[in-house]
Amino acid sequence: MDVNCNVCGEPWDRYGVLHGDMNNWQKDLFIAGAGCPCCEGEAPEEKCVDDMVILRSRIGGEFEMACSIIGDPVPQWERPADKLICECEVCGVKLMKDASTDDPYLLDCTPMTHYADCEDPALWSRHAGLEEVCPDCQVHCDECEVDLIEGADIYDGGIVFAEGDYYRRYPLCVDCYCSKLDEEEEEEDNDSEE
Repeated sequence: MDVNCNVCGEPWDRYGVLHGDMNNWQKDLFIAGAGCPCCEGEAPEEKCVDDMVILRSRIGGEFEMACSIIGDPVPQWERPADKLICECEVCGVKLMKDASTDDPYLLDCTPMTHYADCEDPALWSRHAGLEEVCPDCQVHCDECEVDLIEGADIYDGGIVFAEGDYYRRYPLCVDCYCSKLDEEEEEEDNDSEE
């Protein structure tokens, strides 16, 4: 069954509108009577559709043709801004949702430091007392698994690396770092006594 555009009269397949002929934001504007991708909300010189008939949405994504209510506002045909899903409280990277495809993407990040797993909203979580932290900033102590925060003061959950850890692969909390230093000093004392 075809459904006509409220602005230009272009027929659209009902199933296609709901299943991929239009982006989500285009479908929403089409249902609201703002136009279709063909006319982009601009009425042709000779309008084919009766002004009193407008496309409406029903529960469950069903369409129905109904008379428009006088003074009912029709939205402008424009792509809405992408939606902010969350922002990392440590590094400031933003996880956005594309208005056209609903796919997540990263904004304000350096590709060398953030990987594809950061685009999965399910992996963003609370960490070290912060509400929203991206997966790359969720660092744990290599010894005791306590949550650590990149760039924080070492006594406020910051990261410490042992002297021989040149590649910074084994982050430590300050307590585990101090314990490691104590163990090394004891080993040196034991070696010097022998």
